[in-house]
Amino acid sequence: MGVIDDYAFTTGTLTTKVERIAVAAATYDADPTEKNKRLFMVMAERLDEFYTTFHDTIAKINTYNSRNGIEEDLEAAINRFEGPYYASKASVLAITGDRDRDRRRSLDEASNVANRSSVQAAPQIQLPTLKLPVFSGDLRTWQNFTEVFRASVHNNLGLSDIQRHAYLRAGLAGEALSLVAALPLTAQNYSVCWDTLAKRYDHTHLITNAHLETLFDLPRTADNATSIRAFAAKIMESLGALAALEHEVAGWAVPLLFLLCRKLHTKLRISWERRVVEEPLPTISYFVDFLNEQARIMEVACPSAEPSLPRRTDRGSTKGRGTPERRAMAFAIGSNVLACPRCSANHNLEDCGEFRRSSPRDRLHFIRSKKLCLACLRTAHFAGVCPRQSPCKHCNQRHHSLLHLNQTRFGPSPGTPSERPGTSPPTSSETTTAGANGHALAMRVKPAYSKGRIIIATAIAQVLGGDGKYHPTRIMIDPGSEADFIRRACVHRLRLKSRPAEVPLVGLSNRSLGVCREYVDCHFQPAKGVEINTQALIIDDIGKMPSVSSPQLPSDMVANRPLADERYFLAADVDILLGAQWFPYILIGEPILGTNEMPSLIPSIWGHLVIGKYGMKVATQTRAAFVRDDSDVGAILHRFWEIEEPPVVEHLSSSDQECEDLYCRSVKRQPDGRYVVALPLSSQAQNLGISRPAALRRFLSLERRLNQDRTLREQYHEFMEDHLGQGHMVPAPGSPPDGNQYYIPHHCIFRRDSKGSVSKFRVVFDSSMKTLNGPSLNEVVHKGQKLQADIVDILVRFRFFEVILIADVRQMYRNIRIYEEHQDFQRILWRFNAEDPIQEFKLTTVTYGVSCSPFLAIRTLHQLVQDEGGPFPLASAAIMHDTFMDDVVKSVPSIAEALELQQQLQNLMNLGQFELRKWRSNRPAVLQQVPEEHRAKDDFVQSFENENEPTAKILGLIWRSTDDTFGYQIASVPRRITKRSIMSEIAKIYDPIGFLCPVIFLGKCMLRHLWQLGVDWDEPLPSEICQRWERFQAELQSLHSFTLPRCLGLDQVTSVQLHAFADSSEKGYAGVVYLRTESISGQVKVSLMMAKSKVAPVKSCSLPRLELCGILLAARLVQRISSLIRPACPIQSSTVWTDSMVALHWVTSPPHRWKTFVANRVSSAQQLVAAECYRHVPTTSNPADCASRGLLPSEILQHSMWLTGPTWLAGPSKNWPCGALQGPHNESEVEARVSTFMINLTVAPSSLFNNLLSRLSSYSRLLRVVAWMHRGVENWISMWKGRVRHLHGHLTMKELDAALVTCVKWTQEEAFAGELDRLRHGKPATQELRRLSPFLDSQGIIRVGGRLKYAELSTNRKHPIVLPRKHKFTLLVIEFYHQIHLHPGLSTLHSIIRQSFWIVAGRAAIYSQISKCLRCFRTNPTPTQPPMADLPFDRVNPGRPFEVTGVDYGGPFYITMARTRKPRILKAYLCIFICFKIKAVHLELVSELTTEAFLAALTRFKARRPSVSVIHSDCGTNFVGAKRKLEEWARLSENNDFINQVSHFTTARRIDWRLNPPASPHFGGIWEANIKSAKRLLARAIGQQVLTYEELSTVLCQVEATLNSRPLVPMSNDPRDLEALTPAHFLCMEPPVALPEPEVDTHRSLRDRWALLRGLTQSFWKRWSADYLNTLQQRNKWTRPAPPLTKDMLVVLKEENAPPLSWRLGRIINTFPGGDGLVRVVEVKTAHGVVRRAAAKVCPLPIE
Repeated sequence: MGVIDDYAFTTGTLTTKVERIAVAAATYDADPTEKNKRLFMVMAERLDEFYTTFHDTIAKINTYNSRNGIEEDLEAAINRFEGPYYASKASVLAITGDRDRDRRRSLDEASNVANRSSVQAAPQIQLPTLKLPVFSGDLRTWQNFTEVFRASVHNNLGLSDIQRHAYLRAGLAGEALSLVAALPLTAQNYSVCWDTLAKRYDHTHLITNAHLETLFDLPRTADNATSIRAFAAKIMESLGALAALEHEVAGWAVPLLFLLCRKLHTKLRISWERRVVEEPLPTISYFVDFLNEQARIMEVACPSAEPSLPRRTDRGSTKGRGTPERRAMAFAIGSNVLACPRCSANHNLEDCGEFRRSSPRDRLHFIRSKKLCLACLRTAHFAGVCPRQSPCKHCNQRHHSLLHLNQTRFGPSPGTPSERPGTSPPTSSETTTAGANGHALAMRVKPAYSKGRIIIATAIAQVLGGDGKYHPTRIMIDPGSEADFIRRACVHRLRLKSRPAEVPLVGLSNRSLGVCREYVDCHFQPAKGVEINTQALIIDDIGKMPSVSSPQLPSDMVANRPLADERYFLAADVDILLGAQWFPYILIGEPILGTNEMPSLIPSIWGHLVIGKYGMKVATQTRAAFVRDDSDVGAILHRFWEIEEPPVVEHLSSSDQECEDLYCRSVKRQPDGRYVVALPLSSQAQNLGISRPAALRRFLSLERRLNQDRTLREQYHEFMEDHLGQGHMVPAPGSPPDGNQYYIPHHCIFRRDSKGSVSKFRVVFDSSMKTLNGPSLNEVVHKGQKLQADIVDILVRFRFFEVILIADVRQMYRNIRIYEEHQDFQRILWRFNAEDPIQEFKLTTVTYGVSCSPFLAIRTLHQLVQDEGGPFPLASAAIMHDTFMDDVVKSVPSIAEALELQQQLQNLMNLGQFELRKWRSNRPAVLQQVPEEHRAKDDFVQSFENENEPTAKILGLIWRSTDDTFGYQIASVPRRITKRSIMSEIAKIYDPIGFLCPVIFLGKCMLRHLWQLGVDWDEPLPSEICQRWERFQAELQSLHSFTLPRCLGLDQVTSVQLHAFADSSEKGYAGVVYLRTESISGQVKVSLMMAKSKVAPVKSCSLPRLELCGILLAARLVQRISSLIRPACPIQSSTVWTDSMVALHWVTSPPHRWKTFVANRVSSAQQLVAAECYRHVPTTSNPADCASRGLLPSEILQHSMWLTGPTWLAGPSKNWPCGALQGPHNESEVEARVSTFMINLTVAPSSLFNNLLSRLSSYSRLLRVVAWMHRGVENWISMWKGRVRHLHGHLTMKELDAALVTCVKWTQEEAFAGELDRLRHGKPATQELRRLSPFLDSQGIIRVGGRLKYAELSTNRKHPIVLPRKHKFTLLVIEFYHQIHLHPGLSTLHSIIRQSFWIVAGRAAIYSQISKCLRCFRTNPTPTQPPMADLPFDRVNPGRPFEVTGVDYGGPFYITMARTRKPRILKAYLCIFICFKIKAVHLELVSELTTEAFLAALTRFKARRPSVSVIHSDCGTNFVGAKRKLEEWARLSENNDFINQVSHFTTARRIDWRLNPPASPHFGGIWEANIKSAKRLLARAIGQQVLTYEELSTVLCQVEATLNSRPLVPMSNDPRDLEALTPAHFLCMEPPVALPEPEVDTHRSLRDRWALLRGLTQSFWKRWSADYLNTLQQRNKWTRPAPPLTKDMLVVLKEENAPPLSWRLGRIINTFPGGDGLVRVVEVKTAHGVVRRAAAKVCPLPIE
């Protein structure tokens, strides 16, 4: 139903009511008894109210129709209403006229007698004394005042100047009087005073503007003669004044009439438009005559001297949902006879006093006993068909408001006593205290005595609507309200857009009015230069003001005084309530005080406000509209729950990013290093309005306050003088253009000590003050990103080390300059003396109170670190991570580091012109370099033991320097126990880390219980709760004894572990984290790190789910603590303990198995902490049980398990609970996820099957999906055929077998379509399947015929199903059997599968599938082996022996230094040098594995073989796994010092040292083979004997000769030649072991001998080149090409000394191809770093 229907319903209802009154009048005329007369007069009391409401509604209908283009004739509805109305009104006048005539007749007779006597007694008439007018500064009265004063005083020659001055002073008031109040009352000052007034007010254009403003601001006329006459009088008064100023007002008729006509109410406007037809060009006088004529007509039609006083009832709203005709007929039923069913009087039941005085339950019982309607309290129908649609005002349910039972939330309704147990109904007062969801804001009190009606100040103001136009709105000004309110109906009428809010409201006696949840922005039309823009809270009803209608004021009292509300005397709804913040801006002059029986008039921006007591008649009820905005309670709640919540990652918004960009572009530095920044103004800055008037009013109010407190004024002056002295505030020359300035109001906040003196003082600048026509400064600047570190992170890091250092940045904001062009946005008003003119100043620095100031300050510190922080690493880290606003809080391992940090902080801060003060440390040596005045003065507090001990508050936490511990101070003030006081006391326990988590949890549970009871904030609590709270509050003081060690000593530990415990109960859940450290000496210490708790939701939740929430909370705490500790020291492990087996089973299983609630939390927990790190703990050893159930303050002091964890945690890990999960828990399966698939039956089977295969990667899942499809089809068919029984529950084995048959059919139809066709037609199979003798079984599946027909085997084993080799279904089958049989080998798996399926080319298909199994590959990795490379240049070209040499070690061997008794056995090693060209060997005995010993052996080798130029060796790691015999040589060869010294040694001797890749022994096969040969010879020669050093050296020489005598190739092809070419031929021309031969020819010359030797040598090299090299041509192994190794390939590193499952995973980051382009060496990145390995040691993972 739309708005127009509501209007139609209202007019229909009013017409029906007037018709009922007319019926009562007709009854009285027919039977004029006293009873009928009284009944008619009572009903007619509201006749005028019905008339006004009716025509207002008609006006609304006209407005709606014109706006929507609807043409509707309302004359019929108006005539239907006005007919019975005027008939009833005539009857009223007839009755009251007789009474008035009798009264007037008696008064006339008495006056005639008095007149006759007075005429005889008084021979002459004396005129009254002329009274001078009073001028208060209103320009509109200046002309009248000056004319009268000039005629009577100024031009009176009989008066002296002193008398004229006195008369002038007596005629002044308000602003005019204050203008000349400083002039002494002397004759000489009369002319000065008169000239001063004339200079100020005698301006024609100002007076003209004032009168025009009066014309333009005339209020809308009401439908009564008084309002119309006042409207006409105002017009004539203003136009007469303008004419007196010699303005041609006659020519202004057209625009003035256009504006004035818009002020007429609808009925009067229609009459005027009809009159204009007769006069095409009306004049203003014609318009005024029309108004007076209409007023005279209304006075004749309604000649009542005093408006009727309609009685207020609590009937529901007339707004409904039915049609007007039906509604009117429904209410007309039984309207002739009014008989109350309760007392039988002539009134409705809702008006019955006896009925209203009863309790709601008694009313409901009475209604049901009489079978009355619960909605309208009438007979003949029930609530279901009742035409009354107005719901209950309290709960919005379909019953009458008087029947509402639960009214404790918004207070009792009028006439309804409280139903709280133990309280009696109020007798002297009734309150209607509704808040945001209530229905009457004002408090209504029925006093024991009263002496008259009270008129509340109301006004008609123009409010901007959603259509962009201003609408007249009735407002009430209430200086007792802290907030502004608007009626919900007014919001709809103005079409304003509401916004969410959360504001608790409190009325008189701290009575809660509920919570307001919506507000709107209200913009008033400027009046008298004042523009009001406010945020009004939306409520259902404010009330009627005044509560009952009153007579109008005498005309002489309101003459020439425009009223703010012309209908001030009528009880009407208030649309908007303006609170105390606007009260001083609305009033503009001195009040006109009334007498004891008359109200006062107060000038305002809208006209004179009527306020006060009026008349002597006892009022029926009184209102008090005090309301307090209790939004601070919401702030306390927000802060309390924000501390209890884990941190939330904040993302950078577009506004924050723009603020950062503006800062980076604008920041600059002065020559002294000071930073200069710009205000981050947004694009809305151009909309900044005028702010000086509001700032001026705020300053004058501040000045009055300071004048009343001398101490406060002195401190304020000192603050301002300090600003001026430091240049932080400078005079502002001139005024910039509008919109480029903002005046910031300022005030002070302070705290008084017990003696009443000011102890803490600070000036606050309020940049949130809205301008007159725009936003505030804080609304046009970017707030910026939150940059300061979290307080919890700072406190946790504060505990790390032993020495602490604390400092404060002095005046951090004021040390940062603001751009000069932006300083005009920080203007303030100030003067040191009230007699001096007010000056304007500019704040030149970052100002506290501007929303962007925290960002600018912290960002500037970060910028300082970026610009200058390089040389100061310690200070930079402290500023970036350990600074909260202007406090630097840091702990360091030692005093030396603390002194270094202190020096770096001072130096770095000085570069930015920042100064550090208030230094504090727990080591006096740290503060020795700090001047005494720069050190902090610790506060002294009274401890529980009544001893003075120095304490310091570190970011809100008490730190005791004497014992280096944390503590708490709880200040509890006795207060009335309410929900508000309990919340306040609990919120005072500032516990961001959670040391007192069990104590606070009890308070949380108490608040949760209060919320469940629905108790208001200030309502008295049940006695049981009061007793619990009193005990809890009494024990809070014992927390003074709570201590917790601060220092963790992370620099002195060798092992760090995190252990988190989680637990839950019906009340809530909690998580607590402990740090387990083990020192160098082996001492174990367990420290409480952090704890958080949460109450269980009001909605019931299972205990396992709460346990899971506790686990997630604990995991989040572990992740946060880990991120803080890890930069300081490594964490060995993190473990989360829980005593719930169900939750443990959830969190250690894959998340997809569970329902959404469990799956989401399991996934989050596993992302924070690995699944294998969750363990089980017995409930008795779970410290989180304390936090999930709560502890009293006295209990936590002695609870060692809470402070230090369970006792077993400090012991060895073998004594810890096993923590093993005992298999799946039955209860955990309740949360198992049930998957649902929707199947389209129109899809072809082949495409459907392929779609399933592409989406499902599991054989078992595929069968289950197909089985569910079968069941769905069967159930659908059963339902279609009308069968009752349907399949449900778990899948059966029969259904799974049927699904397998379906999958096999689809597979064979796709792969063996030809075979199926041949077999169906009786033809033999093709060659591919012919050897299997295939056949079709009864289900149409191809099976193997085979030769096992008579074997005693099952059908599946004798005739397995035939499957294709490369089909996706076949691969799923292979993978399924491979996994369920624990990854067997190829033959085993093939045998298992053949028991059910026969796969064509099965072994190849199985091998192809299992070769891709990562788990099988990890157990038996296959390294890649590239083909054998070509021999290097050094191996295949002639050269000098040992020119290119390889070196390696062998051994150890055991020797003695001498043959003595019990000789000492030592280790010795074999160092082998092998020639790359001729395989010649050189052996050296080395006594130890040291660099010096190796260099000595190398020196001996070089001395005997000087031709060495290149030496090759490996990195030694190839010996690590060789039964650890050469482990020392491996460590030596990998030692950097060894490599550096050897490189230096070889470089100095021009030897090139080259290393092979690590773990690549096949790169040095030439020396590995010779080491093997040498060790074999030694083992056979000496066995287990221990030789001396000389003996072993001798044996080695013999072994060397033997090795060098090994044949390379035969010396000749002659079979009789038994000599072979050996390495010795190249060294000594013959084998070392050959016997000496006799001299053949001794007569040859030496030259011939030399030629002979050269010939022999050349023959050796010829044989080497011709024969030996050919033996190296063949590749004996590594001949197959291997898969190439590429970058970013995942591999497993082969490690000889570890099982395959322990081999490391890595990714190739670089390759090194050889000359043939094949990669044989790669670099691999692993979790432990980057390593270089040969390709033979790398196993690529089988990942496609």
